Amino acid sequence: MNWKKYEEEIHEYFSNNYPGASIRHEVRVYGRYSKNERQIDILIEDEVAGYPIKIAVDAKNFSRKIDVKCVESFISMLEDIDVHQGLLITNKGFSQAAINRAYYGPHKLELDILNFDELLKNQSLGAIPYSGNKAFLISAPFGWVIDNSRVIQSLATLYQRGRSLQEAQKALEWGYLNFYHKDEVIKNIDDLISFQNEDMGHYYTDLKIDIEIGAKRKDGKETKIRIAIAKELPCKEITGFIDCGDYIAFFALFTIEQLETKNRRKLDHLLKYSVPSNITFDNTMVIEQALQKLTHIKDHEERSALFRRIAIWYAEMGDDQNVLKYRRLSQEEHERNYLNIKPLISMELRAGDPERALGYSALLFRMDPTNPTVMQDILSIYHIGKFNELYLRLIDSLKAEFSENREALGNIYFHHGIRLGELGNINGAIDCMNSAKIEFMQVYKKTHYVFEQIEKNLCSLQHAKSSDSE
Repeated sequence: MNWKKYEEEIHEYFSNNYPGASIRHEVRVYGRYSKNERQIDILIEDEVAGYPIKIAVDAKNFSRKIDVKCVESFISMLEDIDVHQGLLITNKGFSQAAINRAYYGPHKLELDILNFDELLKNQSLGAIPYSGNKAFLISAPFGWVIDNSRVIQSLATLYQRGRSLQEAQKALEWGYLNFYHKDEVIKNIDDLISFQNEDMGHYYTDLKIDIEIGAKRKDGKETKIRIAIAKELPCKEITGFIDCGDYIAFFALFTIEQLETKNRRKLDHLLKYSVPSNITFDNTMVIEQALQKLTHIKDHEERSALFRRIAIWYAEMGDDQNVLKYRRLSQEEHERNYLNIKPLISMELRAGDPERALGYSALLFRMDPTNPTVMQDILSIYHIGKFNELYLRLIDSLKAEFSENREALGNIYFHHGIRLGELGNINGAIDCMNSAKIEFMQVYKKTHYVFEQIEKNLCSLQHAKSSDSE
C-alpha cells in the first residue's frame, strides 16, 4: 500500500468516527516554541461539553517498529503546537520502550497500528455473527480484524491486523463477542454482570471490579462496561455490554495496562456502532442434502457431527422439535460428544424430560470427572431455580457413583458448595467446602491453588453467616 492510500484510509476512519468534527488533512500550524510552521498529517478539531479540543494524528509508514526517539519527537511537536491529544499511527508497531514512554509520560498520547498485511483465513473487516436468529452487524475497530472462526465461548474474535489469534492472545491484546439470551434469572445487563461477577469470584483471587457507563448509542440501547483485575488474569479484562432487547451482546477485551486507552477506544467503537438485527433462515435444501449424504456415511463420529449440524440448521429456523430429534440422534451415534451433550441437556429440561436430562448430565460428568470446567457447565445448565430438585438428585447420584474417586468427589463438593451458597444455604455450603478440602488433601499438596480457592470461599461464607446472625 502506498503512502497516499495509507493516509487516506486513516483520514476516512476519523471522518467516520468524528462526524461533527472539523478534520483537515496535511495542516500547517505555527509552533509556539519553535516559531516555525509544523506539518500535521491530520488535525481533528471538535467541541466537547462546550470546550474545544484538538487532536493531532501523525502517520508513519515505516519498515520497522517505531522507537522511543520517534515518540519523544512527536511529544515535542505536540507541546509546540499546543494540542490536547496526540495519536501516533504506524504500520509496523512500536518498541516496548516507545510504548512505556507514551504511557508513563505526562502527555495524552496514544499509539496505534494500522497494518496492511493480507487478511488471513476467516479474517474480515466486517462480519455478522449470529446465534439462532439473533445477529449482530459489526465492523472491525481501527487497525483490527474480525475472525469468524468459532472458538469455545465466542461467536467471533477480534485482534490486530497482521496477527493470528494465537499471536494476539500471546501479546495479551484481543477480544471476543458472545450473546446471552435473556431468561427467568437474567433479565438485563445488571443481572448478567452480577451473575458473571459471582462466577468469577469463585475462581479468581484478589478480584477487583469496576462498573462504568458505556458508549452512548444513537438508538438509545443501554451499554455498560466492566473492568476486572485478578491475580490469575495476566492482564485487564474489560467487557462491554449492549442490551439488545431479548438478548445481551457482550465484547470481552483483554489488554495490558500500557495499551488500555487505545484498546478502550476500540471497545467504544464496537459498543457504539454495532447493530443488532434478526435474520431468517431457510435451510431446507441444505438439510435435505445432508440427510442424503448420511445414507453413505458409516463412521459413527462423522454421522454424529452431521446430525448435530442438522440440529443447528433447524435451530436457525426455529424448529425446536427437529432440533431435539437430531440432537438425540447425534448423541446416539457418539456418546462422548461434548459440543452436543450440553445443549441437549438444556433442551431436555425445557422439553419436560427430566430423566433424560439427568442421564445426559451424569454422562457429561463422566467424560472428565476431575475437570472443574465440566462441573461449571453442569451448574450453568441447572442455574434456574425450578430445576433445583433435579440438580440435587444429580449431585447425590454422582457422589454415590464416584465415592472412591477423591479428586472427582472434591470437584463435586466444591461446586455444590458454590451452588448452595448462591441459594442462601450458608451452613450447607460451608460443610461442602470443608468436605472438598478433605477430599483434595488426599490428592494434592497443600500448595495447590484449589486450597486457596476453598479458603477464599469459606471466608466469604463465614462473613455472610456472621452478617446474617447480626
